[in-house]
Amino acid sequence: MSRQKKNLKQRLYPIFTLCALLAMLVCAQGISSGLSLSSFNRLHLDAVVSSYDAVGGDLANKINRALRLGKPLENFIGMEKLLVQGKQTSQKLNNLSILAQDGKPLYSLREQPTIDLTATAAPRQNNSIYRQHGQHHHLLFPLQNRSENLQGYLCLSFDSDQLDSKQSQIIHSSLTVLGFTTLIASLLLVLGFYFIFNHRALRRRRIIYLFIFAVLGGAQLTYSLYNITLFQQHYVEITNTKAITIAQLLKRDVNFLLERGLKLDTLYKIDNQMAQTVDRVAEIATLDIIDNHAATLYHAGSTQTQATRLISYLPVSKHGNQVGQIKIVLNPKVIQANTLEIALDSLTVVALSLLFIIELMIFLFATLLAPLVRQKHHEQQLDDQDALIRPATFIYIYAASLCYSFIPLYMQQLYHPIAGLSREVVLGLPLTMEMLGGGLALIPVGHWIDRKGWHQPFICGSIISIAAAILSGIVTDPVSFIGARTLMGIGYGMVWMSAQGFVLLNTRPNHRARGISNVVAGIFSGIICGNAVGAMLAQHLGFRPVFVVAAALMVLSLAFTLLFMRHSFKAPLQTLNQSHTNEQPEQKRLGLLHLLTDPQALLLFGCSLLPYSVGMVGLLYYVSPIYLKQLGTSQSTIGRVIMLFGLCMIFIAPRISHFADHLTDKRPLVIIGGLLGGISLLLFEVSKSFWTVPIAVTLLGLSVSVSAASRNLLTIGLPITQTLGTTRVMGAYRSIDKMGQALGPLIPALLLSYMEIPSAMATMGIAYLILTALLMWGLKRQGEQQDV
Repeated sequence: MSRQKKNLKQRLYPIFTLCALLAMLVCAQGISSGLSLSSFNRLHLDAVVSSYDAVGGDLANKINRALRLGKPLENFIGMEKLLVQGKQTSQKLNNLSILAQDGKPLYSLREQPTIDLTATAAPRQNNSIYRQHGQHHHLLFPLQNRSENLQGYLCLSFDSDQLDSKQSQIIHSSLTVLGFTTLIASLLLVLGFYFIFNHRALRRRRIIYLFIFAVLGGAQLTYSLYNITLFQQHYVEITNTKAITIAQLLKRDVNFLLERGLKLDTLYKIDNQMAQTVDRVAEIATLDIIDNHAATLYHAGSTQTQATRLISYLPVSKHGNQVGQIKIVLNPKVIQANTLEIALDSLTVVALSLLFIIELMIFLFATLLAPLVRQKHHEQQLDDQDALIRPATFIYIYAASLCYSFIPLYMQQLYHPIAGLSREVVLGLPLTMEMLGGGLALIPVGHWIDRKGWHQPFICGSIISIAAAILSGIVTDPVSFIGARTLMGIGYGMVWMSAQGFVLLNTRPNHRARGISNVVAGIFSGIICGNAVGAMLAQHLGFRPVFVVAAALMVLSLAFTLLFMRHSFKAPLQTLNQSHTNEQPEQKRLGLLHLLTDPQALLLFGCSLLPYSVGMVGLLYYVSPIYLKQLGTSQSTIGRVIMLFGLCMIFIAPRISHFADHLTDKRPLVIIGGLLGGISLLLFEVSKSFWTVPIAVTLLGLSVSVSAASRNLLTIGLPITQTLGTTRVMGAYRSIDKMGQALGPLIPALLLSYMEIPSAMATMGIAYLILTALLMWGLKRQGEQQDV
């Protein structure tokens, strides 16, 4: 009977796997749709608001000129007439009003409620301030007298109805294609699984991987490409509407002059006004005034030939008769730049979905598909149960990494001086203390793993991290935020060390490099997904909600561990350094001192591990966000740049570590990694463009891919490691790694107090290369170390 139940379960495994993949497909498609539509809605709103910036700025200038001549705002004769003129310029505005400093209306075309002006907001064009209250949108322009004292505000108001019609068209078209592609992909998955699991020859990991990638990746890519085309088409329409709204100001002035008796070809300095409009509005490439015979009378802007869909016309009249037109040509470069942001968001989600599929398939091959899929003999894999540590770690790291692309930027919002430290140092303190907290946790966690197993510190670290993520989103002052990030570092260090302890305690010695690389690949897969998704979420939701999302995902990681890895919740029968478990505390301290004074360990730690750790955190999480933000880069793009580092760790590092397992002398790989790391930092002095950062991040990723696994194996093979025990030495190794990461934000922050970012990074690069040269000179082969 039990055999029949087992066979029935195995027959149901493909169905369970199919359900998991279908759920993955629906989630991925939903996330892609949500982010893409959110990006378009943000661009649409920005286009509408910026078009009213021009209308409101022109009207506010007229009012300010009168105030500077002594007119009082509370008794402004002719104010209603000015507001009516502004409404005629843009008919879609719901209301125009003048507000006192406390937000109460003084003049209004329609009934206007009091607006809360206490909340701070960053100024836009013309020093305007944008506010939204439910379905009502307000654009406020400060009004000042001759002494530049604030007298009140001009308020332009419009409702969400103006946005909803266009957005509803987009959503309907996008969701229709989303449903169609999801349905087709689901049918292909069902049919494909039927054939694969009814033909034993097809039940191979490689075949299943390729099939799932083709179906899920194809569905995602098809939907994303459709969205990109759809958004570009509608964004042209939106930009055209914005350009026409702004050109209405020019039309009003031209019509006014014509009604006063001037001829169209004798308008004084109208071309100067046209040039100012083109300079102020990036979306407009050229403005022309032409007569009824299409002859150009006035011109401003570039003279490039443009597509018909980018050209609009506004008639100009004299005494009711059309005498010419204003020709408006949109700038295709600006349109492409804005739609490119949506395209990159969509394609990023496709790439992230493929990474999620990899992690999901590793889990499925280790559980449901393990008894059904047979691997070829020459394709060596980790044991299925040992592979479960990768998805467990992936989910945790994914959650923890959601906020790394913006921690210094969030600290800028909370900033106030602390203990006389420079602003640059204060901005780096959250990262510094997070890494320091992780480093302090590693050595005691190593002893904990030796005695109780990997699971207790993993679970405790997850709980601490959940609390830290919630606190990070709640606190409102920089000191509390630094404390919350320190707590996060402690939890992170416990989980990181536990994952490594799992590999060292459960994996065969000849598979340890592969096992560590497997975990590291899962970690960096989580870092990639977390950085990119966190950056996109921060751009759409703001910084605080991302911390809450991180806490929720960490709960999921903890649940995964408790549900699927209970089989390994046990104390080790034999620790990796059993002969030293009865040592007294004094002996252990002497052992640690012996490690830190060992010449070969000192070279490896001080000249390879430490500079890598400083450079990695300093470049990825401190310098890159600040430097790219200074260049005007969006938060999503910052996340995508940081992704490049993790991609190297996923797709390059495992292959090199497999090679390192069979390489007798591993020193050349560590030295090559050091050279690449130093060069990556020197690039900032060579070029100061945007592309410097992604190239530097990629080189750093290659550096770590080449050297990380070999440095681990060199450390394990040191004579001092054989004396003190692997777990203890690797605990010290990770602690030094975390200490270097703690210095990562601090060292560039101190350098930035005296020099610019390019010079600071070049200084760090030179130091990295010097230390690599010392390593090359002093590090001995593994066999030679026995005689030292």
